[in-house]
Amino acid sequence: MQVGLLVAFFEAASSLPQGPPFQSAFASLFAIPLIIIQLESSRRNNPIFIRWSALITGAAAQLVGAAVAVPVWMALYSLTSTPGAVTGSNTRIRTIAPAFTAAFFGLALLMTNEGDYLTKDGSFIGSAFWQAFPLWTALLQVVLPIFLTNNGTTANMEARKTQTFFIILTTAVYWKSLYAVHELANATGTRFGDVLWSIVNITLHPKTLAESCHLFLLFDAATIFTATFTFVVFSGGAKAVSMNKLALGITTLAPIIGPGAALMWGWRARDSGGVALKGKKRA
Repeated sequence: MQVGLLVAFFEAASSLPQGPPFQSAFASLFAIPLIIIQLESSRRNNPIFIRWSALITGAAAQLVGAAVAVPVWMALYSLTSTPGAVTGSNTRIRTIAPAFTAAFFGLALLMTNEGDYLTKDGSFIGSAFWQAFPLWTALLQVVLPIFLTNNGTTANMEARKTQTFFIILTTAVYWKSLYAVHELANATGTRFGDVLWSIVNITLHPKTLAESCHLFLLFDAATIFTATFTFVVFSGGAKAVSMNKLALGITTLAPIIGPGAALMWGWRARDSGGVALKGKKRA
């Protein structure tokens, strides 16, 4: 069950209009673990299955659900990886942001069909195409280096830029979803808080397809957030920064910039702390 496919589910079930904003917020949260996996696959000192995991995990997420694939990958990574700085090609890392943005966010935005430019059949075809985004991301990463010149930066610097880019992007998606909730409140003549609460206050015993889809989305989002949060705080390199401060920072930032952006911020802080600690040891 994926974001694009759920758009069609909500439409077919004549669901409440609260669906799209919640899907938007979920899309940015779902993307963050996959972007972390993309960055981690660039660490050449990791086992081969880790280096290939960007494509493997993305495909597995589509087959069995991100709530299963992502936590399993994170557990395996924690057990088998070697913490360290990004050592891959800086050109390859520079392809992550444009490739993933086009293949994941671009196609997901198309699937929302806000301009009613897609027919019902077109939505299903587009959804099927979107679900192969791990493959489109990988193909774009092969093609994009043709158009990129060596800018002389290090792989670590490019990784920081990529992390910052997705913090900004997912924050924008999060605030757009909040604005959509505000519009829904005005359109339906209800209080903003009531509409916002109805998005997550979902019955545990759904009676309609729409309620079932909302419940699945909520479960998947909660699972992904928990898995990524645990991974960011406790995976290798976390000793470079205070785990309590890192956890507090993510929790505090989540309602302000969005849970996806907060998790990426935590990952960036963890990585930056790791580099700082190593430099201190060498000194």
